[in-house]
Amino acid sequence: MLKLSKVDFHLQGLVAIVVVLLLWIPMFIHVVPFTAVPNSFFCWCFGWLQYVPLLGVVFSLIALIFSTLYFYRTLVKNHLQSANTFYPQIIYLVFASNIFSTQFSSTTIACLFVMLSLPSLFNFSEEKVGDNTIFLSSFLLGTAVLFAPTLWPLFILPIITIMIFGILTVRKILLSLLGFLLVWIWTFGVTFLTDSVDVFWQEIVELCTFDLVLFYVPKNWISWSRLGLEIVIILPVIVIELMHSQKELVLIRRRIFVVVTLLLILIFCLLTTNNLNLHHLLIYIPETIMISYLYEHTPKVKMVGFGIFLIFLLNLIQCWLWLFEK
Repeated sequence: MLKLSKVDFHLQGLVAIVVVLLLWIPMFIHVVPFTAVPNSFFCWCFGWLQYVPLLGVVFSLIALIFSTLYFYRTLVKNHLQSANTFYPQIIYLVFASNIFSTQFSSTTIACLFVMLSLPSLFNFSEEKVGDNTIFLSSFLLGTAVLFAPTLWPLFILPIITIMIFGILTVRKILLSLLGFLLVWIWTFGVTFLTDSVDVFWQEIVELCTFDLVLFYVPKNWISWSRLGLEIVIILPVIVIELMHSQKELVLIRRRIFVVVTLLLILIFCLLTTNNLNLHHLLIYIPETIMISYLYEHTPKVKMVGFGIFLIFLLNLIQCWLWLFEK
């Protein structure tokens, strides 16, 4: 993996397939139980998966494969990675294929919508940005929050992105908020017609409330090691990213700032989540973009590849140990 960006593209694709097989085979042998918060929008849509949890693992794998391919297309089109490497996608597969994210969840869907919003967010340049771009990105982020309400701080991301790329106006702010809230207006309309507004709103408030008792803390050495490695990798990457971006074109530099902003907002969302490991599935998106971008543009982060390999080994050990748990 250390020299993976220099390997033939098709061979990189084969490595990605091997990574998926090694990390996902145990999940199909010993299925992770399906869980959903009662009366949440996600439960209303997919609560039936509790009776066929194996199908939930299938959905999660399909979502991961789609996200990986869409990720590749988005980063290449926006000049954040070269077209002849699949290295960023392998990083994302290694990060996202851990035992906590192999079962279909509200975070899985939220990841899809956050990733779908990236092309719009990357094209907020002053000469290109239009009402449709602002509205679409906000609508997709609003849909992500509908499934995972703890991500509510994401409403500010399109507004900050407008400031990064151009001039912020009252009209653009209102358009962004409208796009973000439209899916919520529709949902509350449905709950009103079904006479379940109170129940739905109660669950939303409980999900968005920080509770130290519910806050997840890693319980074994594998989880602690993976978290420590991720912190050791990403902190210097952010510093180098901001320093190196000054040498890039203005448009690329602004896109990097958008990615850093997304990362900071998702870290802030840790204050409301009650599952640190599952929430990391979202944080992996900006982390992967930054790591892979610097891997191609500066030799200062070549050793990051070794850290990614160690995380892969930790995920591999944890997934296969899962087979022996009752």
